[in-house]
Amino acid sequence: MNHQASGFAMGITVGLAMMQLEALMRRPEATYRVQLNPAWENTLKVIKGDKLVAQWVAKKYLPWELRIADVDGDGLPEIAIGVVRKTKYTPVVHRCLFIYRFDGKEIRKKWLGSSMGRPLLEFDFGPAEAKGAPLFTLEHTLDHRVALSRWHWMGFGFRKQKFERVFSHASGLRVHGKTLIIDADSQRITIPLEETQ
Repeated sequence: MNHQASGFAMGITVGLAMMQLEALMRRPEATYRVQLNPAWENTLKVIKGDKLVAQWVAKKYLPWELRIADVDGDGLPEIAIGVVRKTKYTPVVHRCLFIYRFDGKEIRKKWLGSSMGRPLLEFDFGPAEAKGAPLFTLEHTLDHRVALSRWHWMGFGFRKQKFERVFSHASGLRVHGKTLIIDADSQRITIPLEETQ
């Protein structure tokens, strides 16, 4: 057993036990609240008004992030969740990205990514209102640095785009409006999204 991976998973579990994330998902028929709470047995809930419409994503997946974005460009939002788990091709506990569809009644799997090619640290999509919003990730590199990458949905899964920047240290990835923001190498860095194309 890889003790480092096991400790990582335990730390994630303890850290997430008290966290609840919430986001709005606007669809043609209604606006929904999407809630993610690692303490719940079904960690993902979709709520319309005060009514629970759908729930899914087992607690065992240790969810750590929630984003709503039109990933595939069809004009309808998807639910993106960061989870921690072992996969067929990476048999140690690691961070993964899962994408789900919601049709107004049910949550369904769209894409369950086992890897982004390198160990995933953080992700965000943006700009939020974009059809086919690009995915931005922070990933560990083989030389123990952190790469900021841009990805685009390609039918089934993501394809890495040419944009990449590498830092000694980076965290706090977020898209705000049309700006990408990260804390990297002891400074806050802002990058206009048009510079990532």
